[in-house]
Amino acid sequence: SGAILEEGVRIGRSAAIGAGAWLGMNAVIGERCVVGARCRLHAMVCLGADGFGYRPRSDGSGLRKVPHIGTVHIGADVELGAGTCVDRGKFGATVIGDGTKLDNLVQIGHNVRIGEHCVIAAQTGLAGSVVVGNWVQIGAQAGVTQHVTIGDGARIGAKAGVIRDVAAGSSVLGIPADDSRITLRQISCIRKLPEFMATVRSQGKSGDDA
Repeated sequence: SGAILEEGVRIGRSAAIGAGAWLGMNAVIGERCVVGARCRLHAMVCLGADGFGYRPRSDGSGLRKVPHIGTVHIGADVELGAGTCVDRGKFGATVIGDGTKLDNLVQIGHNVRIGEHCVIAAQTGLAGSVVVGNWVQIGAQAGVTQHVTIGDGARIGAKAGVIRDVAAGSSVLGIPADDSRITLRQISCIRKLPEFMATVRSQGKSGDDA
């Protein structure tokens, strides 16, 4: 009831669209995928594409595609920015919780589970089977490797490369991502390094002596 489908929207077999949802131009909802009530999906959103999974062929002749037969389940009041893609699960569902907001061009891999009221900025990528808690904030162009868990209320800085679990309530930056205070101290030290080395040279010391 009350759902609005803009021009060019495609809805697959046995998919479900919640009451009051709005689907922008050329959005694609794959078969058996679920969009919750009052969701806003902007132009060119794609739900339910195959997950990115391949295995080497036994004879070494190339790569063999791994079938993904799961679904995507989007909760209520979720917003997905233009060009965002959410891959279907391998067997189960890729899930985005109620109230979560994704910016443009975000990639959500297969079997990812995102909690409620998260905010994920543009060009972020979450690899397969990542788990994100509630009220998490992720900055633009961050990348999270597969099977990582991000705790409730954590904050991930822009362009961060997250390769290990992030504790609830913590803040991380950098590549690889680390506690934001440690990363900022490292950056500060690197910026001061030319001045430090100039001082060392003026005193006639070698780098080892310093």
